[in-house]
Amino acid sequence: FRFNARYLDYPILQTEDSLHEFLRNAPFQLITMPNHGKSVASQIRSLIGQDVSKKFPGFEQVTQKLNMSATTVRRRLRSENISYQDIKDNCRRDASLVYLSRPELSIGAVAALMGFTDASSFHRSFKKWTGKTPREFRDGVQAGAS
Repeated sequence: FRFNARYLDYPILQTEDSLHEFLRNAPFQLITMPNHGKSVASQIRSLIGQDVSKKFPGFEQVTQKLNMSATTVRRRLRSENISYQDIKDNCRRDASLVYLSRPELSIGAVAALMGFTDASSFHRSFKKWTGKTPREFRDGVQAGAS
């Protein structure tokens, strides 16, 4: 591996804290990395799926980033049998599965990471997405690990 020696003079922009933050989220980021798919759903997932702890962009913002009209995006999503809400829910579900697999995070902490203001809303949503409560899912993961 070779690189120009002038790069050694560049300032270090990352810190130990930013490294820990990256490593803490790395599994989820790898799952949601853009697959460079042609579908509008995969493009939207790439736009919104990187950090579900932050507020999702509005539909209008998504259409602007895709350089498409709202009508075109809705039509294409309809042809893919998915909605913007479904994509957001899928991102939250997938992230929840990853974070619930980490025993050091409480279920309340996972709910907060998913952007839920209270754990009961997270429980209801998770059960709707997976058919299991967060505790049932976590117990299954821990039973499989032992």
